[in-house]
Amino acid sequence: MPACARPPVIDGVLAPNEWDAATHITDFRQVEPVEGGAPSEKTVLFLCADAEAIYIAVQCFDSEPDKIIGTLARRDADLDPDDRIEIILDTFRDKRNAYFIQIGAGGSRGDALIGGGGTQFTKDWDGIWQGAVQRHSEGWTAEIALPAASFSMSADHQSFGFNIARFIKRKNEELRWANPTRRWRFFTPVSAGIISGLGGLQQGHGLDIRPYLKVHSTRDWMDQTNHSSLDLGVDARWRINASLAATFTVNTDFAETEVDSRVINLERFPVFFPEKRDFFLEDASIFAFAGMGGMRGTPGDPLPLFTRRIGLVDDGRTVPILGGVRLTGRVDQWNIGVLDVQLDSIDNLPSTNIGVVRISRNILEESSVGMIASTGDPENLGRDAMAGADFSWRISNFLGDKVLKADVFALGSFQDAATSGRPEDFGYALGAKITYPNDTIMAELAWREISDSFDPALGFVPRRGVRRVLAGFDYLPRIGGDIRRLGFGVHPDVWLWRDTGEVQSASVECQFFGIEFESEDEFALKLKPEWSGLREPFEISSGVIIPTGLYDFSSVAAEFQTSNSRSVRGEGGVVFGTFYGGHATRFRGEIEMVPAAGIIVALGGEHDQVRLPQGDFDISVATLRTEVAFSPQLTWMNFAQYDTESRSIGINSRLHWTMRDGDDAYLVLNQGMQARDILSPGLSGFEPTTTDLALKLAFTFRF
Repeated sequence: MPACARPPVIDGVLAPNEWDAATHITDFRQVEPVEGGAPSEKTVLFLCADAEAIYIAVQCFDSEPDKIIGTLARRDADLDPDDRIEIILDTFRDKRNAYFIQIGAGGSRGDALIGGGGTQFTKDWDGIWQGAVQRHSEGWTAEIALPAASFSMSADHQSFGFNIARFIKRKNEELRWANPTRRWRFFTPVSAGIISGLGGLQQGHGLDIRPYLKVHSTRDWMDQTNHSSLDLGVDARWRINASLAATFTVNTDFAETEVDSRVINLERFPVFFPEKRDFFLEDASIFAFAGMGGMRGTPGDPLPLFTRRIGLVDDGRTVPILGGVRLTGRVDQWNIGVLDVQLDSIDNLPSTNIGVVRISRNILEESSVGMIASTGDPENLGRDAMAGADFSWRISNFLGDKVLKADVFALGSFQDAATSGRPEDFGYALGAKITYPNDTIMAELAWREISDSFDPALGFVPRRGVRRVLAGFDYLPRIGGDIRRLGFGVHPDVWLWRDTGEVQSASVECQFFGIEFESEDEFALKLKPEWSGLREPFEISSGVIIPTGLYDFSSVAAEFQTSNSRSVRGEGGVVFGTFYGGHATRFRGEIEMVPAAGIIVALGGEHDQVRLPQGDFDISVATLRTEVAFSPQLTWMNFAQYDTESRSIGINSRLHWTMRDGDDAYLVLNQGMQARDILSPGLSGFEPTTTDLALKLAFTFRF
């Protein structure tokens, strides 16, 4: 890669002579709709670098510039509805991990961490980099600066894995520079090309210091009390060398974190909620284990590390984090992750220390072998330690040009049975899975065994004392014309009690018809017979208890999703059938409207009608989401939720101002409201329960 004559100004304008010294690339080909086809519009990529950063410019020519779709400006928006540029940067050239960068025609910027060969995608991670776009009479342009100090890289860093894609949304056209083929999804690092000549990149002293100040006020309307506080804290990141970094946090705060969505759970097993806090998301791919928990992870898997356990108690309370340190990086073929956190005391929970170690080694061309261990219990219930090992094998030339992947793992947890409530001091989980994830045929086969006492304090284990066998086969033939592909599939999933071999639950989801149009509108019909064995009575809703026994029921589902390139788009479905000796019908849907660029209004919800011999009930969840992007630097997000179980309203409003990259201001309001007739029978309407307001300022100082 050539050196820049001088650092370009990142304003979206390709000024005369500004990019003359850069490498010019025009060799893009279609992935969709015609694999390997010539682009319908010309694209020019410019690349250069200096000691501080890699600079990228993309000239996106368009013969119909008035039809360019650029409606989103907010940082980290889902850019799928817009024309956009996407980049992956494999800074270690290990073909397993990469950084993901995207920028849209409306100005929105986003980033993510890729791990596990493309199966782990951590979208909530935010890096410090610059980007700007401009629309003009010939199309639109994007300029990007990726500072070396914002990324980990190999010690010599002479070359990076690199790929870039352009999406022309109104045509549903994807163009790609390296490997324009459907056999790989774009963010698969092994499919990246190579850019070289980067040995001059320097990371300075490698020190980022990010102090914050937060003013916080809470009003409890029930007790008529107020509480205000002024909090100070700091995060710091020190790059020990180009490939190894230590992160420190003191008085950690997560005021700006998004709230969780409310869900309707008609099963007797806990619901998984993803991690959203930045401190635990950075370099999260290093802690990934056996391919579990990612985009292609198996729902219901026993996760050895679930960082939401740290600082968040099951009953919803927040436990303050006094401080923590994280060491992450890659040394030669070794991937290293160490996490240590000190939790404050709260109510009846004393202060406690949490520790995690994850080490893996890259072997063969795309595979790895590793171990993980943790100690400490956020709730001090006597669950003390966990350890395990995994092997992940992957090849991308199976049968010539197909991908085949396999994972094997073994985990053990150690606890004091007398205080943990488990039958034994030691519990284990074992598993193996083989996956064939290709364009026309996708298949998988997996086995899991989880003992009654497997209970890692920092993990997520929805079921214990079970054996599980699941499989899947999908046939997705491409048709051509207005139809992109059809979809047919069958997915059996069986859970058995370990002690008796009896069915705990089983299902066979059959998609007997699915269709995806070139417009990206989709429709599917599914049939799902199920069996559920209850050893104990199950309270499915307040006062409605299902007795023990083996139940069989089945359902039919119709699902649809419109192309998100439309200014009014939506998705939804209906499921109906027999259910625990009765009947159930579930309606869900969301409609999203874009009245103007930068403005989004979305209405969504779910309504379940359940009619059982033990009693009838209805459950509903309704959501309202609005987004206003005054500019790419200033956005206002609002999210309101209501459910008929709690009969409460929750409102989360967040104003985010990026003063400059790395310097942020947040104004966050959380408002709770409760139906009056619950608090005072005979009254109607809602009244406030809590009001929580926080102003947070955070600044990054880079040395």
